[in-house]
Amino acid sequence: MNASMDWDDLALVLALTRGASLQRAADTLAVHHSTAFRRLQRAEEHAGQALFHRVGGGYAPTETGQLIAEHAARVEDELQGVQRSLEGREGVPRGRVRLTTVPSLVASILPALTRLSEQCPELTLELDATPDTRTLERGDADLALRPTAEPPPDLVGTRLTGMGWATYRRKSGRPKGERLLYVGRLAERDEGTPVAGARSAIAVNTDSAMAECIAAGLGEGRLPCFVGDAHPKLVRVGAVEQTPIGLWLLSPAALRKSARVQATRARLVECLTPDLGRFAGTQP
Repeated sequence: MNASMDWDDLALVLALTRGASLQRAADTLAVHHSTAFRRLQRAEEHAGQALFHRVGGGYAPTETGQLIAEHAARVEDELQGVQRSLEGREGVPRGRVRLTTVPSLVASILPALTRLSEQCPELTLELDATPDTRTLERGDADLALRPTAEPPPDLVGTRLTGMGWATYRRKSGRPKGERLLYVGRLAERDEGTPVAGARSAIAVNTDSAMAECIAAGLGEGRLPCFVGDAHPKLVRVGAVEQTPIGLWLLSPAALRKSARVQATRARLVECLTPDLGRFAGTQP
């Protein structure tokens, strides 16, 4: 074996062994498919033999390829350990952290993300706004900011604040004397009082759809305060009601010892704190 094999070669062999696809290996390493192919050729030239069997459209490691992948995994662990040590010592997150949240939260958390970016210039935050709550459980994200009453047991996190709900109507014009029903994922946790004397006119399953229906004058409806208070055409009616739903910052239990993720979590909590009253309904 040629002693000039470097980490790029090892990383490619490891990623290809794990993914069995050159495109998946390229995606993992954030390089173009052609770059991954050239690295594979170079790794095999350095090894002096084939490292993978081409099986259909995939790759299966040879005995030598598997051996190199096992060594590469140990090198990866050591490199990540060095990075964790540096991050833990300095307390300033850097590198890539994947944050997932629901679409309705994006506008409200942008001020906090701006603060985080200013405080941590070497941190790259990948924001995934998706309603899919399984993203974190599948390992597709490092942190999740989500409204929930009961986080899944395999996640660890912090309840940042309660979520206030209220009834809203449009500011101008005369709305219909009808109640709009919210039947979204959190509806079973929202036990608010129906609009007095109103019949159900329409049912919607997202916060944004509810807000637009109210703004169009279709009736009154209940919304999380951070959605209703921010809408320029809506006005709150009556008192804020607290529900079991809270705003949680969650991460997989497996990342509990990741200094990079934990440092990002701590900074993000600090950056979110000035705006938490908006979610509870106590801050305009």
